Parts: sequence; structure tokens; C-alpha cells
Amino acid sequence: MAQPEAAEPMIMHNTIMGEAAGASLIALAVFLFLARRGDRLWARGWALTFGVGSLILTSLSWDAITTGPFTAKPEINMVFGGPLLWFGVLLGAAALYLWVHGDTLQEPAGAKRGETELYRFTATTRGTFSPVYLLVLAAGLNLLGNAAAIVRFNLVGGAPASEPITGRLGHIAWIENNSFGLVYALAGIATILLIGAVRDLGGRIAAVVITLFFATGLFFLVFSTLNEYTHPGLMTNKCVQGTMENCAKWKYNY
Repeated sequence: MAQPEAAEPMIMHNTIMGEAAGASLIALAVFLFLARRGDRLWARGWALTFGVGSLILTSLSWDAITTGPFTAKPEINMVFGGPLLWFGVLLGAAALYLWVHGDTLQEPAGAKRGETELYRFTATTRGTFSPVYLLVLAAGLNLLGNAAAIVRFNLVGGAPASEPITGRLGHIAWIENNSFGLVYALAGIATILLIGAVRDLGGRIAAVVITLFFATGLFFLVFSTLNEYTHPGLMTNKCVQGTMENCAKWKYNY
């Protein structure tokens, strides 16, 4: 007599990926804000910050898009993994550049704020970013494409009823789904406008980019932190209310 197949473990990386993406977007916003204000940027500290984010995002997003571990909704592997792979690799490139060429990142701006000397990006920094912008543009377009797909095809959907807090709104799936679509679109717009921010840190485009990066980063960080509570609750509810097969299915959930 044939034995029933064991439940296939379902692995979700989106909690840690979301926290890393959110923290990295906020870090990028703060980096640009300090540069806009004319502060001296300590390049190696920022290199370490971006490097840690890159390590988490690149490794987990690569696994997500190449192995498709989230079997409940396979399309989520692409929607989460693709944009975050772009972000992770670009963060890694920025970290490497800041670590190696931090001494040429800024130069005195010839002005002061009180007794504090102000700094600006050097021509070398702006010139280096120009060709890299082609890849940044591609990452921004990737976000916009995924934003449209999320909204059009309800890819994220709503949380199941057995998930604490967010599950209470699961029957109104468009709220969570379209929130992700909007945040993806805003992050995509900020990414596309990044070249304008780097070229003119004192301009309106830079202010918009900083605001959008901070806001979208805060969304991802808070939502993913909330998932640190709701996902274990979901797994617990599945195990208690369901079967041990359900328990095995949700064994890995980061």
C-alpha cells in the first residue's frame, strides 16, 4: 500500500528580506539626507551598513528566484526575489566603492554651517555614478513592472484568517495587496529619480527621493517586523487547528 507523501516544507524568506530591505532603504535615505545637508560622510561605516544589507538580500533573493521555495504562491518568489536581488547587488557595489574609494567621495564645499565645514560629492563620485545609473534605472523599472503585476493580478493578496492581526483583514485582500503595489511603485519612482538627486542634492528631486526611500523603507521594516509576530502565530494556528502535515509544511518560515 502506497504511503502518503510527506508535506513539502515551505520556506519563506520574506520576513528577513523585508527587514533588510526596509533598513537598507532607510539607511540610503539617511545617507542622501546627510549628503544633502553637507555633512561629512564616514565612508567605511556606510560601506559596512550597505554591505550587511547586500549580503542578506543577495543571498536570500537569489535562493528565492532560483529555487522557488515559497510553494503556496510561487509567483511571490519572483515578485519579492527579483527586485531585492537588484537592490542587494547594487548595495554591494556601493559598499565596495565606499570602502575602496571613500577618500574621494566628498570635497569641501567652500561654505560653513556655523563653525562646521560643509562637504559635497566630488566630480569623481558623480561621474562614477553616471554609467551605474543604467543598472539603477533597470532596477527601478523592475519595481514598476512588479507593482503593476501585483495590482493587476492580486499577487500578494490578503493574509489567511488563521494569521493574527493581518488575518482580520484577509477578507478585504485588496488592502494588503494594493498597499504593496503602491509601495513598490513609489520605490521604483525614487530609484528612477536617483540620478537627479545625486547630480543636485540641494534640489527638489533629491528631497522627493529621500522622502520616498525613507517612507517605503519604513513600510517594509514595520510590516516585516509585524510578521515576526504574525507568522509564528500563523504556524501555531495551523498546527493546533490543522494536522501535523500542516505543521511540517510550515516548518521553515524566514
